[in-house]
Amino acid sequence: MVVARERGGRTLPMVFKSEGEAQAFIAARVGNGSKLVADEAPSWNDLSARLAVDRIDHGQVYSLPGGIYTNGAEGFFSRIRRAEIGHRPSHRRGVSPPVCAGERVARGSPLDGNGSQVRGVVGLAMASKPSVDF
Repeated sequence: MVVARERGGRTLPMVFKSEGEAQAFIAARVGNGSKLVADEAPSWNDLSARLAVDRIDHGQVYSLPGGIYTNGAEGFFSRIRRAEIGHRPSHRRGVSPPVCAGERVARGSPLDGNGSQVRGVVGLAMASKPSVDF
Protein backbone atom coordinates (compact mmCIF):
# COMPACT_ATOMS: atom_id res chain seq x y z
CA MET A 1 0.00 0.00 0.00
CA VAL A 2 1.24 3.46 -0.91
CA VAL A 3 -0.20 6.70 0.40
CA ALA A 4 0.08 10.20 -1.02
CA ARG A 5 -0.79 12.70 1.67
CA GLU A 6 -1.08 16.46 1.41
CA ARG A 7 0.02 18.47 4.41
CA GLY A 8 -3.19 19.59 6.03
CA GLY A 9 -5.11 18.08 3.14
CA ARG A 10 -6.29 14.88 1.55
CA THR A 11 -4.99 11.34 1.82
CA LEU A 12 -4.91 9.15 -1.28
CA PRO A 13 -4.08 5.48 -0.61
CA MET A 14 -3.55 2.95 -3.37
CA VAL A 15 -2.43 -0.67 -3.44
CA PHE A 16 0.32 -1.87 -5.75
CA LYS A 17 2.38 -5.05 -5.90
CA SER A 18 5.50 -2.95 -5.27
CA GLU A 19 6.45 0.63 -4.46
CA GLY A 20 8.10 0.87 -7.86
CA GLU A 21 4.74 0.34 -9.58
CA ALA A 22 3.34 3.34 -7.70
CA GLN A 23 5.61 5.90 -9.36
CA ALA A 24 3.43 6.59 -12.41
CA PHE A 25 0.38 6.89 -10.14
CA ILE A 26 2.17 9.43 -7.95
CA ALA A 27 3.65 11.42 -10.83
CA ALA A 28 0.22 11.70 -12.48
CA ARG A 29 -1.40 13.10 -9.33
CA VAL A 30 1.25 15.42 -7.93
CA GLY A 31 0.99 19.01 -9.10
CA ASN A 32 3.83 20.87 -10.77
CA GLY A 33 6.07 22.60 -8.26
CA SER A 34 5.12 20.21 -5.46
CA LYS A 35 7.80 18.70 -3.28
CA LEU A 36 7.59 15.08 -2.19
CA VAL A 37 9.05 13.44 0.87
CA ALA A 38 9.83 9.72 0.69
CA ASP A 39 11.59 7.21 2.86
CA GLU A 40 14.90 5.57 2.02
CA ALA A 41 13.45 2.69 -0.04
CA PRO A 42 15.42 2.37 -3.31
CA SER A 43 12.18 2.02 -5.28
CA TRP A 44 11.64 5.78 -4.89
CA ASN A 45 14.94 6.69 -6.58
CA ASP A 46 13.38 7.21 -10.03
CA LEU A 47 10.91 9.79 -8.67
CA SER A 48 13.80 12.24 -8.27
CA ALA A 49 14.25 12.34 -12.04
CA ARG A 50 10.71 13.76 -12.51
CA LEU A 51 9.87 15.52 -9.25
CA ALA A 52 11.52 17.35 -6.35
CA VAL A 53 11.93 14.70 -3.64
CA ASP A 54 13.43 14.91 -0.16
CA ARG A 55 14.46 11.56 1.31
CA ILE A 56 14.46 10.48 4.93
CA ASP A 57 16.51 7.53 6.10
CA HIS A 58 14.45 6.31 9.05
CA GLY A 59 17.43 4.29 10.25
CA GLN A 60 19.13 7.62 10.95
CA VAL A 61 16.45 10.29 11.59
CA TYR A 62 12.69 10.76 11.71
CA SER A 63 12.70 14.28 10.29
CA LEU A 64 15.01 16.80 8.69
CA PRO A 65 15.39 20.54 9.33
CA GLY A 66 12.84 22.68 7.55
CA GLY A 67 9.80 20.58 8.44
CA ILE A 68 10.70 17.64 6.22
CA TYR A 69 9.09 14.45 7.51
CA THR A 70 6.83 11.54 6.58
CA ASN A 71 4.85 11.53 9.83
CA GLY A 72 1.49 12.03 8.10
CA ALA A 73 1.94 8.93 5.96
CA GLU A 74 3.49 6.95 8.83
CA GLY A 75 0.56 7.88 11.07
CA PHE A 76 -1.87 6.72 8.37
CA PHE A 77 -0.12 3.34 8.15
CA SER A 78 -0.10 3.06 11.94
CA ARG A 79 -3.88 3.58 12.04
CA ILE A 80 -4.31 0.95 9.30
CA ARG A 81 -2.26 -1.57 11.34
CA ARG A 82 -4.22 -0.79 14.52
CA ALA A 83 -7.53 -1.14 12.67
CA GLU A 84 -6.39 -4.49 11.29
CA ILE A 85 -5.43 -5.73 14.75
CA GLY A 86 -8.74 -4.53 16.17
CA HIS A 87 -10.62 -6.20 13.34
CA ARG A 88 -9.01 -9.62 13.77
CA PRO A 89 -7.34 -9.73 17.18
CA SER A 90 -7.03 -13.52 17.45
CA HIS A 91 -4.99 -14.02 14.30
CA ARG A 92 -3.08 -11.92 11.79
CA ARG A 93 -4.85 -12.80 8.54
CA GLY A 94 -5.80 -9.17 8.31
CA VAL A 95 -8.24 -7.36 6.11
CA SER A 96 -8.11 -6.32 2.49
CA PRO A 97 -5.71 -3.35 2.20
CA PRO A 98 -7.91 -1.41 -0.26
CA VAL A 99 -10.99 -1.84 1.93
CA CYS A 100 -9.14 -0.94 5.10
CA ALA A 101 -7.46 2.08 3.49
CA GLY A 102 -10.70 3.32 1.96
CA GLU A 103 -12.49 3.00 5.27
CA ARG A 104 -9.72 4.87 7.08
CA VAL A 105 -9.84 7.72 4.56
CA ALA A 106 -13.65 7.82 4.74
CA ARG A 107 -13.49 8.09 8.52
CA GLY A 108 -11.17 11.06 8.21
CA SER A 109 -8.11 11.96 10.14
CA PRO A 110 -7.93 12.10 13.92
CA LEU A 111 -7.98 15.89 13.50
CA ASP A 112 -11.59 15.74 12.28
CA GLY A 113 -12.90 15.16 15.78
CA ASN A 114 -15.79 13.06 16.97
CA GLY A 115 -18.40 15.79 16.43
CA SER A 116 -17.89 16.00 12.68
CA GLN A 117 -17.80 12.21 12.42
CA VAL A 118 -21.08 11.89 14.36
CA ARG A 119 -22.74 14.58 12.24
CA GLY A 120 -21.63 12.72 9.11
CA VAL A 121 -23.02 9.39 10.31
CA VAL A 122 -26.31 10.94 11.49
CA GLY A 123 -26.65 12.80 8.19
CA LEU A 124 -26.21 9.58 6.24
CA ALA A 125 -28.67 7.74 8.49
CA MET A 126 -31.31 10.47 8.14
CA ALA A 127 -30.92 10.49 4.34
CA SER A 128 -31.46 6.70 4.12
CA LYS A 129 -34.79 4.99 3.60
CA PRO A 130 -36.18 2.93 6.49
CA SER A 131 -34.55 -0.47 6.84
CA VAL A 132 -36.63 -3.56 6.17
CA ASP A 133 -34.50 -5.40 8.75
CA PHE A 134 -35.25 -3.18 11.74
